[in-house]
Amino acid sequence: MPVVLVVEDDVETSDNIKARLAKEGFDVLVCYDGLRALEIVRRRKPDVLVLDVMVPGLPGHHLCRLLKYDERFQQLPIVVVTGRTETDYNALAEKAGANAFLAKPFSMDELVGLIRRFVGSE
Repeated sequence: MPVVLVVEDDVETSDNIKARLAKEGFDVLVCYDGLRALEIVRRRKPDVLVLDVMVPGLPGHHLCRLLKYDERFQQLPIVVVTGRTETDYNALAEKAGANAFLAKPFSMDELVGLIRRFVGSE
């Protein structure tokens, strides 16, 4: 079962993502802080990371950049989600190495489709 780590500080949003992904057959881990997410990635090596840009501890684009510069995690697919739609945030996520970008509110079907594509089960 593919493991998805969701890093989202809005509890309602993270609960909704977790419920939908679990229903779709994914093992879902959730955390609300970028530093904690870094620990989890290093320990569990998830198959996909769903990452909000604006999380406490370590902002999402910084976490993304750290992971993409670490050869152990360069292949980790990262889907950046954010309520910030300014092109600066899109550019930051892209520059940091994100594989996909979804602006909130996003379609859960779209998120599931992206994750399935990354884990090869579409």
